[in-house]
Amino acid sequence: MAAKLKSINLVPIDKFSKTIVGRVINWLLSTFRVIVIMVEFVVMGAFLSRFWLDAKNSDVTDELRDRQFVVEASKDLEDEMNLFSAKVYRLKTLSQVNTPVVNFIVTLPTLTPPEITLINFEVYAKSASISGQAVNENFVNQFLTNLKSYSSVQSANTTVMTTNNDTGFLNFQIETMLK
Repeated sequence: MAAKLKSINLVPIDKFSKTIVGRVINWLLSTFRVIVIMVEFVVMGAFLSRFWLDAKNSDVTDELRDRQFVVEASKDLEDEMNLFSAKVYRLKTLSQVNTPVVNFIVTLPTLTPPEITLINFEVYAKSASISGQAVNENFVNQFLTNLKSYSSVQSANTTVMTTNNDTGFLNFQIETMLK
């Protein structure tokens, strides 16, 4: 003889399900099942969206790093351009004023022999300092004579003259007073 299977039901269907307390418990159990399923969907969605957010975060971090690299790379160029712009502005304001300094700057290339390379040139209100290199002392003397013969130059004197042992060139510095 086969044994009869008895089912176990925690919420009896008979008389209890027809009472108010039974109906409330039945409603609560079915409602909370739906709420639990909805919460599980929200949790699974949050878990799955984490992968998308991680990828998005990684992309934004890479893009930020690339942009930061571009900004850092262009910083030197920007600094050079600002320095150049400041020099152009100073030269522009100097060229608008017709002074002996401006005239001296304009005519300096014609006074300089081709065998002389000018390295540094500093201009003050009524004076100038010129540094350069020459093949020998004769060209420095020629340059000094040219400067002294120019009408806007009051005096020109050599302050430094040394020989560079590596290149063999003569390094010099000339101080000029302008009229």
